Amino acid sequence: SAGQQTLLHKFILNPVPSYLASTIIPWSPLSQYAMSEDENSNFRILTTQWNEQQSTHLFTFDSKLAPLGKLMNIEPGESFQSSRFLEDKLYLVTFQQIDPLFVIDLKSLQEPKIIWALKIPGYSSYLHPRWEQKDNVQYLIGLGFDTTTNPWWWWGVVNSGVKIDLYKIDFSKKDSLGNIEIKQTATKTLWWMESQTEAIYNPRIFVWDDSRKNLILPLSLTTSSKTQQCNISYDEFGQEIINSKQCYPNYINKTIFAGTKLFNITPQLGIQEQFSYDFSPLLLQDSQYINEFTKDINPRQFTSYMNRVGYAGDVIYTINQLFWHFAITTTKREKHIGLDTNTPIK
Repeated sequence: SAGQQTLLHKFILNPVPSYLASTIIPWSPLSQYAMSEDENSNFRILTTQWNEQQSTHLFTFDSKLAPLGKLMNIEPGESFQSSRFLEDKLYLVTFQQIDPLFVIDLKSLQEPKIIWALKIPGYSSYLHPRWEQKDNVQYLIGLGFDTTTNPWWWWGVVNSGVKIDLYKIDFSKKDSLGNIEIKQTATKTLWWMESQTEAIYNPRIFVWDDSRKNLILPLSLTTSSKTQQCNISYDEFGQEIINSKQCYPNYINKTIFAGTKLFNITPQLGIQEQFSYDFSPLLLQDSQYINEFTKDINPRQFTSYMNRVGYAGDVIYTINQLFWHFAITTTKREKHIGLDTNTPIK
């Protein structure tokens, strides 16, 4: 892909690897989740148009990459944030000032159609199916950011905190126009601007324990205090020019947590935090995690260095470039077993 176009190739691997077909489509996919093959080897792909006319496009092809159908200009003016193909449905998130979660029916690949959209503040950068569709109901976990009005300017929005959502898509409930029901059954926003989790950018770090309905995330969370910054102009003699002082609000962010949290997510109880471990005291001892200007923990640096999180039985494991750590945790107890800061990870 060169941004303006994407070249697709299809190969057959069995019984002998061989070339089958190629095709070119406009614009480029966002990630591996922007494409999928169905059970009949039909290919579906989303591309995003990154220019002044931002838009998202869906293309469908048969097993030999012959065009079947398309759905162009989905929510013009909004950027493509995340997607998930599940059987004959596509779940798609775009964003400008609010987060529309689209559900697109792919039963007819010749005429894919939007069957409803839920619009809420913020946006999800990663969508995870909570379990298989049952009784015409599909649950999705969304991970992304809440948003707020840009405090530095009079227009636009900025990220305000890491956000976890639980969505319920009920295909059995339809209105008079045939639109299905989509609900945000639970949501949780974690602190403020510059809060981060690497799982948003690397889904391998989004760790879901389906047997316990637990989500494990590495997180760096920040709080913000409002200050005022002023600019003053001086004349050639070093005297302040009358009425030249211009002041505007400024926000100072401070990292208040850098570690691992576990959340239990169910439709009945929503999103509940059950386990938390903060590595901040260790991080403050290592200059590679410190912002040289603020002398505070750099939240993006910490999350990008969190290589892996996971679980085995009742034990949660985390690996960072600075240390490794594991902790026994259940709903009744938590106990930290190991913390090694002496052995560098190569």
